[in-house]
Amino acid sequence: MALVFKVNSNLSAFTCADAGFSMNDGTTGNAVSASVSAGTISSISPSTYQSGINTYTATITVPSGYSNTGETINCTDTADGSGGGSPSPDPGGGDPPAPDPGGGGYPDPGGGGYPDPGGGGFP
Repeated sequence: MALVFKVNSNLSAFTCADAGFSMNDGTTGNAVSASVSAGTISSISPSTYQSGINTYTATITVPSGYSNTGETINCTDTADGSGGGSPSPDPGGGDPPAPDPGGGGYPDPGGGGYPDPGGGGFP
C-alpha cells in the first residue's frame, strides 16, 4: 500500500502585503532599521541609510501557514536618510573654559588676581 500525501491547496501565498514591511527613517551612513508584521527579515539592501529618500529592498522569509512557507520574497519601501556627514566644530557641545579670575596660576603664584597688589607674587 502506497502512502499518498495531499498538499493543502487552500493555503494562500505570502505576499509583501502580508509581510507589512516598513522602513524607518535614519541617519545617513548608519545601519538601516525596519520592521515586518509577519515573516522574518533576512537582509535589507542597501544595509546603511543613503542620503535623501531612497528605496530599500528586504528579503523576508515566509512564515508557516502559507503555500510558499520557508521561501523568501523581496519587498520594497522607501526611507529618508538625513544628517550624518562631517561632525560639528564643537562635538562636545560645551562652551570654552572660563578664564581663571583669581584662583592662582601664572602670572600670580601667590593666589591673588593679577596684578596682585597685596598678596605677593608677580608684580
